[in-house]
Amino acid sequence: MASNRRQASTQVGPGPVRWLAALLVSGLLVGCSRDIADTLTVRQRLPLPDSMSTRLDIDEHNRIWLSGPGQIVRLDSMIAAPARLRLRTPAAPTWLSGGEEHVYFQVASTLGMLDLGAASDSTSLPQPLLQPIEWPAEAVAVDPRGRFLYRTAEAGSLVAHDLDSLIPRWGWAAVGAEGTALSLSPGGDYLFEATTTVEEQPELLVRDVQTGRILRRIELSDPARTLFSTRDGSVYAVGGSRDGGSVAAFGWRDGELERQWQRSFGDFDVESPVRAALSPSGRLLAILGIEQESGLYLLDTGDGRTIERLRGPALDIGFDRADRPFLLVRGELRRLE
Repeated sequence: MASNRRQASTQVGPGPVRWLAALLVSGLLVGCSRDIADTLTVRQRLPLPDSMSTRLDIDEHNRIWLSGPGQIVRLDSMIAAPARLRLRTPAAPTWLSGGEEHVYFQVASTLGMLDLGAASDSTSLPQPLLQPIEWPAEAVAVDPRGRFLYRTAEAGSLVAHDLDSLIPRWGWAAVGAEGTALSLSPGGDYLFEATTTVEEQPELLVRDVQTGRILRRIELSDPARTLFSTRDGSVYAVGGSRDGGSVAAFGWRDGELERQWQRSFGDFDVESPVRAALSPSGRLLAILGIEQESGLYLLDTGDGRTIERLRGPALDIGFDRADRPFLLVRGELRRLE
């Protein structure tokens, strides 16, 4: 089944010959990344209580956000005492996005917002604003223009929530497939939605934010669990299943979003589930097999080459504003170079 999906994906959209040529060149360039020696080193370590070390996010102000069972922790630096918030839920946050004044997150069937301006002092976080939803959203994304928070709902439908109140305002109709990942273009004009079903081909949908209209459908080799979009219009899809997975890059050419390169998880000797992160400059894409000995790979987004690697199990990966990678392992946060 997986091989049939991959063959089908080469027949969609204009420029299949260009995509196949790019794929062949990429294969010649990267070879087998599992044989590459470690090039990254640990420059700084911060011990952490094991209970908090599950997810990592670094916001635009270089504040480090860690989340774990029933809590969110903020670190203003690698040496500062963390500000803590213990959420009254047994579940760990499954999504978190930090901004200048607000932090948004999801815990089970609840969306939450932290108003950082309402903190009573520098060592604590305010109580969150909470908004129940019907069931846990598979994917959530925040409008870069500061208007709405988007989440997936049943059968690929989407719901838009007001960013100040988290109240649902409007939605788009179902597309007959599960929405698995979301990303918005930096200008907020396009929303990218990855979808999949048990029987049908995984797809990447390009939607107009004003109307919700699907402008393009692009077949994917594997179900995408993470999407990134960059200032130059590039889109990166990362994800897979028990049968394998892949990383694919797309770029605009003559008004069409075309595949630029693609790499299989087998190139990295990683299996699903994985974590992925895009550096702020858009030049580096990190791929991490969660708690797998194969470890961390940093890819050049231009052609998919592996340019850095570090073996060893870890939980999550993020970048600061200087494109420096931070690695979360059990009981420790590490800054890499």
